[in-house]
Amino acid sequence: MSIDALVFCDCLERGALRRQPRPEWQVYVQSDGCRECAASDHGAIGAFGLWHETACHHDYGILLHRTVASAETIARFKEMTAASGCRCPVLEGRVLAHQPGQDEALESSAVDSLAMELQDLRKAVGHWPAEIEGMVRALEDLVACARQVNKPLVL
Repeated sequence: MSIDALVFCDCLERGALRRQPRPEWQVYVQSDGCRECAASDHGAIGAFGLWHETACHHDYGILLHRTVASAETIARFKEMTAASGCRCPVLEGRVLAHQPGQDEALESSAVDSLAMELQDLRKAVGHWPAEIEGMVRALEDLVACARQVNKPLVL
């Protein structure tokens, strides 16, 4: 079991698409940042799906995807952070406690809080074992990306 996270692109919002969507698809951006179709016609929904896959140069609109950590890495990380005394409610309560199969999107305020928690952890702990450093870097990359495009971080 591992935790994966992603950030969707903002190509629709910026008008940076290869092809514009058809009006009958009623394309909008969901709360998690993904493009979606409001049409009820099955043919339109199918056509939207084909368009969505390659609408921009990001497959399915996914700007960045990272595998954050395995269950073993998360357990080791929790042991290390408990010893440091750092409190990380977003990281521990939402990101690392996330259950696969249950989509959750961290809104901008939670992304900002996560960024601060990661900075505080770096100051408090200093050196990480390689697998934990990889997890922290993956989260830092995701946070930076989400902030850059003003999109949620999706677990």
